[in-house]
Amino acid sequence: MVQVSGDRESLPQHRVVRITPAGSAAFYAPSWSRMAELAWSLALKDVTIHYKQTVLGILWVVLQPIILALIYGMVFTYIFRTTPSDLPFLVFFLTGLSLWSFFARCVSRGAGVLMSFRSVIQKVYFPRIVLPISTTLAGFVDLVLSLLVLAGVMAWFGVVPSAQLWILPGLILYFAFLGLAIALWMSALNIRYRDTVVLLPLLLQAAMYLSPVLYPLSFVPEGARFFFMLNPVAPALEFGRWAILPNYPQPDVWPLGIGLGVIAILLVGGGLFFSRSERELVDSL
Repeated sequence: MVQVSGDRESLPQHRVVRITPAGSAAFYAPSWSRMAELAWSLALKDVTIHYKQTVLGILWVVLQPIILALIYGMVFTYIFRTTPSDLPFLVFFLTGLSLWSFFARCVSRGAGVLMSFRSVIQKVYFPRIVLPISTTLAGFVDLVLSLLVLAGVMAWFGVVPSAQLWILPGLILYFAFLGLAIALWMSALNIRYRDTVVLLPLLLQAAMYLSPVLYPLSFVPEGARFFFMLNPVAPALEFGRWAILPNYPQPDVWPLGIGLGVIAILLVGGGLFFSRSERELVDSL
């Protein structure tokens, strides 16, 4: 918030400008359109910078999941001598990987975004919450490209999408809000504890193996499935495969409901924690 004090006639050369952070979301209400415009501009900048200095550029979005699918496919086929689905492994794996990569990108980029923009933050005031929001928006670009790759692979193998494909946009928003909620917590924590971003890749790697990205839920022992599905990522991945792949068994709905509750708690708590941390942001960077 900018406050200008002083009389122009008596003190034409002396103006005092006070820049203060928002105390609540009410401060942001009059400028939602400007925030949205700024978030979108930062998202486009994020995508451009990320791929600008690479040789293959945005083609890495296409190559990375295919290379990983080929590696894991050889591991399952020739080492474990099993396949997680009757569908081609490339199709099965890319379905889970596309959604997981979107979520992981929102978290990892959002966690370090305040440090990435510290030079700007120290010079100009703007609602800092725009920064983690922009990284989430940037993740949609990679997600769209990944889904296009998945669609091409499904067409190559002659796999027809499921009739439940219409629920996919809702699941994408589920992952977006979950990633944003965690990013709010992680970015605020990273201001105080810089080893947060060092620990985060390990946590994401562990979360990937504890979520049905490489395997279906049927691979999990039945006695452990209840606790396994308390992970908010797991039911959304299962519903994602059910929405995309034909003849995939329909998951239970209750874990998804719990996941929505977890997202609501994390999002509200993360927003409050981020707002409180914003007050000491400049001094901590």
